[in-house]
Amino acid sequence: MAGVGAYYAGTLAAPVKEVVKEVTKTVTTTTTLAPGAPVTTTVTATAPPTTITKTVERTITTTATITSPSTIPLGPIKVGVVGELTGPWAYSGSGHVEGLRFAVDEINEGGGILGNRIELSVADSKSDVNEAITLFKRFVEVEKASVVIGGLASSVAIALVEEAEKAKVPLIVSWAASEKVHEKRPNYVFRSPVQLTPLLCKESPSI
Repeated sequence: MAGVGAYYAGTLAAPVKEVVKEVTKTVTTTTTLAPGAPVTTTVTATAPPTTITKTVERTITTTATITSPSTIPLGPIKVGVVGELTGPWAYSGSGHVEGLRFAVDEINEGGGILGNRIELSVADSKSDVNEAITLFKRFVEVEKASVVIGGLASSVAIALVEEAEKAKVPLIVSWAASEKVHEKRPNYVFRSPVQLTPLLCKESPSI
């Protein structure tokens, strides 16, 4: 797609500064009628004020080039999913992956993100911490994933948080409710607030 650019050139005039100086000339004449005379006449003449004005003007020309992000070809946006399709979280893990696939299909059918399709890569960690770390590293280092999703089990999520911070790759924690996930205030970790659901049901019996 052809690049989209915008060029802006403008001239900005700084406020005009006026330096005004008034010059007044006064002439005084004194006339004495005669030596010893009691009457003295003083005449004062004042010339009209003279105004001196100095104008200062500064011109600034700016040029800005704006390039739309959509002109940068990203190719497929790769998303790694550290799934938990077998093991103690298999039931939730299967539904989790199906939901992700549904969302990705919907986004891609709508044109993707800035014209780029999302490519989902799913692997099963079996809720094992070491296996989850191995999969995370594979997604980031080998498959060059832009973001990783995973961590239904809190133990898996906590381990992935450390890997995400070291790799500086965004991690979306899907389910884990442990406060230890955000205990160290990570910069690259985001968590969906699923743990609020029981609280909402408790506060609203009608739900």
